[in-house]
Amino acid sequence: MFPPPIKKGNCGGDLSYAKQRAKEERKWLLVNLQALDNFQSHQLNRDTWSDETIQALLESSFIFWQRSSASEAGRQYLNLYRVAPEDLPEIAIIGPTGIKLFSHSGFLPPAELSGMVLEFLEQNSLDSKDAPKMRQRKRSTSGGEDLALPVPSSTASAQRTDLADELGLSAEDLELERALQMSMAAAEPLGDERGDAEGSPTPDLAQSEEEQALSSEKGAAATHLPPGFKDTLRNEPEKGVPNTTRLQLRLADGRTLVRRFFLDDKIAAIYAVVCAEVEEASSRAFTLQPPMNSLELLSVADSTLEDCDLTNSKIIMRWV
Repeated sequence: MFPPPIKKGNCGGDLSYAKQRAKEERKWLLVNLQALDNFQSHQLNRDTWSDETIQALLESSFIFWQRSSASEAGRQYLNLYRVAPEDLPEIAIIGPTGIKLFSHSGFLPPAELSGMVLEFLEQNSLDSKDAPKMRQRKRSTSGGEDLALPVPSSTASAQRTDLADELGLSAEDLELERALQMSMAAAEPLGDERGDAEGSPTPDLAQSEEEQALSSEKGAAATHLPPGFKDTLRNEPEKGVPNTTRLQLRLADGRTLVRRFFLDDKIAAIYAVVCAEVEEASSRAFTLQPPMNSLELLSVADSTLEDCDLTNSKIIMRWV
């Protein structure tokens, strides 16, 4: 009914080949297993996979592998990850060890999927030695909103045990991963170490809120914004203009902004866009950083997007 719009980006080969390619390119593997007799599969093709924001996310951080459940490769996936036919279509993210870290059953509109994918990328890094966070989402049986639930430890353990032989991992390695995840959860602080916009100020602070605001207005621009950043912003180029790229900005207020830039635009121009979109950004300290990179963009504000290899990339804004 609606053919898959991502042809060039759909990884060929079987599941093992897709996993190997993801490892080689240092990307996550995003799987979409479809049932051709299910309209939600066609909805994904028509509305979600054709979305520009989704395609930019896939290109920058994922190997995309889409198959029909009727194909041999699709049946292999069903059996390996024990997916019930009634749970199709499924969207899943597979980690480097072959563990399914995220799954959703049913249709997802592009705005919701992009938010979920960005949240996953913020919480997980291919460079991290910590155990990744696992989540699964199921189609709501009551007709309401889908619920996102952590994978129960017993289910995750059973899944890892079943997959150990297939993935070539020892049971000890898989149990160590589980233990790391449990210890991280136990040691996780109750509050956000980066600060919470909705939290109350610390009682023993000597400055009043007004004094802090004045102090921020006087000194923040010198510390978290590059000099002359507003002068570096040019008009947004039209789609199809050569030597341009598209960036996806995840703003600190939860919004997602997609904007085109010239390849020779300076990194400082991104700060100008952020300050124009987020009123607080001019006076409140924040960082801009790719989700899978330790580079803070302020340190390279005079460099160009091309110099920093920020083509078709995403940038995360966080309050300090």
